[in-house]
Amino acid sequence: MSQLFQLQLATENLDANAQQLGVSVSQLLAIQITVSATLIPQSTLQLYLNYEIQLPNQYLADQLTWPQWQQQQVKFTDYLWEQTCLECFIASELEPVANDTTKIEYPNSYIEINASPNGSYAVYEFNSYRQPSSLSPPPLLQPNSNQRANINWTTCAVSQSKLSIQSLLKSDSKLSIESSTVIYPCTSSDNPDYFYECGFSVGLDQLAMTATTEADATSFNHNIGLLHPCVILSFNKVALYFAPRHANPPDFHQRQYWTAFNP
Repeated sequence: MSQLFQLQLATENLDANAQQLGVSVSQLLAIQITVSATLIPQSTLQLYLNYEIQLPNQYLADQLTWPQWQQQQVKFTDYLWEQTCLECFIASELEPVANDTTKIEYPNSYIEINASPNGSYAVYEFNSYRQPSSLSPPPLLQPNSNQRANINWTTCAVSQSKLSIQSLLKSDSKLSIESSTVIYPCTSSDNPDYFYECGFSVGLDQLAMTATTEADATSFNHNIGLLHPCVILSFNKVALYFAPRHANPPDFHQRQYWTAFNP
């Protein structure tokens, strides 16, 4: 029930970025980012996203801004895209809708998730491409509620992430931010391999994409049509953009570059 995404570096300003960071273009291209998206059937269906980032050397690791985990930072926070940020864009399956003139149209709404390694997060809702255009974007509200949608931080240590998924698959209890087990991602100072990992889940009931109220390990439905996991890495004042595919210039909101979700 998982789908893997290999993220690619946007190359629009590649030469300038390499020069500013004091590294070669090949070193920047050697940065590897993999995102796994897993559907986890619990009392409510969960989408689990795990981000794995591998840097090629100590020099880049020393320049990477990777905020340390802080429990007090686990809250809705705007403007996370201005620093190192784990993101994911979600669109439902396209289903025709008749408007007042009986013309058949297709919905363009989508959801954007932002998450910082320090625990901060945001979940936004757009009616169409970058609309509403306000900054910050309007938060996604849980169905029939004035409460903002949230994410659930989960164990992200390499040795435990797979065990975490397995335990979730066997569990019938919904995680909450307060009760979830958290291990903050490795940093360059305590990991000689320059490896970083971070994972979280989001309940699809919050996204109004769950087709049924009950789910089990063998039979469940979801209405996710397109998924676009992406990452912004901040190296001092240089931001590098990673996604499965890119518009030129980079624009994570361009739906034509998103991937069909078929776990």
